[in-house]
Amino acid sequence: MHSSWSALFLVCAAPLLAEQGILVLHIGDLRGYPIAGVRLRAGAGSSISSPRETADTFGAARIRLAANTKAGDVVMLEIVGVPKDKDLVIISPWNKWALVPPFEEEPKNFVPVVLVERGDRACLESTTCIRAAAAQINRSNAPKAAGEGNGDEQRKEALTAIAKIFGLKPEEIDRAVRAWGEKTEDPYDKGLAALYQKNYPDASRDLGISLENRKRVEAKAQSDVTDAASFLGQSLYEQGKYRQSAEALEQAASRRPDDSRILNNLGLSWASAADYARAEPLYRKALAIDEKVWGPDNPHIATTLHNLAELLQDKGDAAQAESLYRRALAIDEKALVERLSDTCSNEGAST
Repeated sequence: MHSSWSALFLVCAAPLLAEQGILVLHIGDLRGYPIAGVRLRAGAGSSISSPRETADTFGAARIRLAANTKAGDVVMLEIVGVPKDKDLVIISPWNKWALVPPFEEEPKNFVPVVLVERGDRACLESTTCIRAAAAQINRSNAPKAAGEGNGDEQRKEALTAIAKIFGLKPEEIDRAVRAWGEKTEDPYDKGLAALYQKNYPDASRDLGISLENRKRVEAKAQSDVTDAASFLGQSLYEQGKYRQSAEALEQAASRRPDDSRILNNLGLSWASAADYARAEPLYRKALAIDEKVWGPDNPHIATTLHNLAELLQDKGDAAQAESLYRRALAIDEKALVERLSDTCSNEGAST
């Protein structure tokens, strides 16, 4: 439902463009419909949002963030103004913390915010709403100090406090969370419901499964970012934009620091930009990794040996460069002899 709402926004509210230091929000209700006229703040030092007049209908809002706020920082959202006929509560993000997306002009660079009318009983049937209630209650029930238990009185107070925020009765929230835990198949949601009910073995099992699932997704995303940065570096290098190539490859290397090929290519970019001080340790690290994996005489290491030798020659260290050139040449000659031997053996067998 929310994806269709976001698509509608992107089609109809194209004028709302990304801008450095501006947090773009999409504000909607539980059913995915946009809410106009809501004003939010994003942490101390930010301005108060004002949905653009041309985009009010689509729930679009912009907040100028505090100075020095960067993409990847986290800011807390706060409602500071709603239409006079509304009494709204933030449901998602459940803890009101929002990750600041990149400021580049991309359709995905926005923060979706879900609000609910206080006392709206549709909340009791909404996964988004019940998940937010369970998460907030569980957070309130967490031990605050060593040896502090999760007593029934503390749990009751937490339930009552959250129910008041939602404008619902504590027993209604309690029943809804328990029923949700019975029917949901998502391990994170099952874990939240089990934790709420003090069923710690089931909560640990389900939340452990959820953690592993999310780590796999995170790892896949990290791998995709690394590959994109690596290929961008390659493309920029081919255009002779060596420093820009190195900057892209730095992003790949930071995520995959033991990939000798990325390190070698990063060294090549810096060397081509005549920044030998940065290039040399990268070549040496790539060489050490490959020697450990393949052995000192494997053809895999000849390219890095040659690159390092060329760098040393350019720096004026002719003696060390010659030693590495000779080593690379010996490896290449040995590999060539082995290939020729294999070719002759195969031809002899075929005849």
